[in-house]
Amino acid sequence: MSKESAGKRPTIVDVASHAGVSTAAASKVLRNAYGVSPEMKAKVQASMKALGYRPLASARGMRGRTYTVAAVVADLHNEFSSLLVEGIRRECERQKYRLLVAPAGSGKEAQNRMVEDLVDRGQLLVRSQRGNEDDS
Repeated sequence: MSKESAGKRPTIVDVASHAGVSTAAASKVLRNAYGVSPEMKAKVQASMKALGYRPLASARGMRGRTYTVAAVVADLHNEFSSLLVEGIRRECERQKYRLLVAPAGSGKEAQNRMVEDLVDRGQLLVRSQRGNEDDS
């Protein structure tokens, strides 16, 4: 039974203890850092699975990485926007990032506010340059 199902979300300390490695070593595996042996990686990943460990997105964000890409789109019904978002989604999935789709409307001012807000939150941004020429 995982610790999460017992009421306490497992931590990286729990994973390290379960795997019989240091917290620093477990953290290196989690970050996919250089210098981790395949054996250690397998052991830590097995412990993560056994305990039901999932890293907190907020904790990852405190290290300066949110692992989130924000796609600011003016029109979700536009075929170009839909194709662009789908391509970004596939690449995010491959890279283990999350995609946030931010519909901002067609007005340049609203789009700029959305971009500024997302930058302040530390999101990677993808913004289509295709839009209404009247807004330029």
